[in-house]
Amino acid sequence: MTTVAIKDGLVAVDSQLTGGSNTVRIQKVMRLPDGGVVTGCGAWANAYAAMCWVAAGERGEAPDLDGANVIIVRPDWSVWIAEEGFPAYPIVGTVYTAGCGSDLARLLLAKGADPIQAVAEACEHDAFSSGPIYSMQAAPIDDGLSIHTIKPAGKRK
Repeated sequence: MTTVAIKDGLVAVDSQLTGGSNTVRIQKVMRLPDGGVVTGCGAWANAYAAMCWVAAGERGEAPDLDGANVIIVRPDWSVWIAEEGFPAYPIVGTVYTAGCGSDLARLLLAKGADPIQAVAEACEHDAFSSGPIYSMQAAPIDDGLSIHTIKPAGKRK
């Protein structure tokens, strides 16, 4: 399970992965060669395979997305979604949330929170999302942007 919040090219995502009786931390966001960002949620093995495929230039056969979603944010801040399979399709607007904490994150974005704040708050109320939070700004690669790690106040252990 995951909480993803996106607004104006800024992607924020929690790092909790829960499977069976295990909870571990993983990085759920990747930089794309063009300066975009890709993240995913749902069935993590499928989401991760698809994220790697997108990051490698979408060459060859697309991986199975069964139970997973992949969200791509291009350097122009356009948001593209792949749900049942590829190709990804664009949405209208630059605000999007996904995962089990998405309803709360969407509400917080609508009330003026930035994506990092929205994910941090969702982590406080969603049993399947927790920090640290990773964020990445989509922008042309020559802007020298990189990944940022943010630990929300009062994060769950």
